[in-house]
Amino acid sequence: MIETKEKPKWYAVQTLTNHENKVKQKIDMIIQNGTYKNLILRAEVPTQKETVRQNGKIKEVEKKLLPSYVLVKMVMTRDTWYVIRNIKGVVGYVGPDRQPVPLSNEELRRIFVYDTENYGLFNVNDNVLVKDGPFTGCIGTVKELNKNGVSVYLTMFDRETKVDFNYEQLEKIS
Repeated sequence: MIETKEKPKWYAVQTLTNHENKVKQKIDMIIQNGTYKNLILRAEVPTQKETVRQNGKIKEVEKKLLPSYVLVKMVMTRDTWYVIRNIKGVVGYVGPDRQPVPLSNEELRRIFVYDTENYGLFNVNDNVLVKDGPFTGCIGTVKELNKNGVSVYLTMFDRETKVDFNYEQLEKIS
């Protein structure tokens, strides 16, 4: 296991057409392997449920919000860059000259909040861990989601207190 003081950031990885889920599965396998524990944390293919009519029947389908892209939350090091870049189906990182540039908070907000419930970042009643700010380490329950952030109830002094957070400050726990 490799330790670092860097904070993980979200990066966009371009994939071959229709390889998003295969690349995500390979990244998930790397995460489960544990070699890059605390360095490669999560991979997502943002989707949105959409109602369509096919052959006269109405059905819900998952539509990719960013076709040919996988979002990866990771600490960028030479090793993590290499391991992600060399997954079969990966074209490269998004950035000038294919050099990785972390997604800005505004970009993350637009992607993750586009359809938060369908995307599954957080849902109402999820338990979350605060990982940044004055409440770091506290565990709470999601009560409200909106484009500006997440409202969480934290128990302090035997009382539930509503506190608002940015999406990046929280981590979903089981």
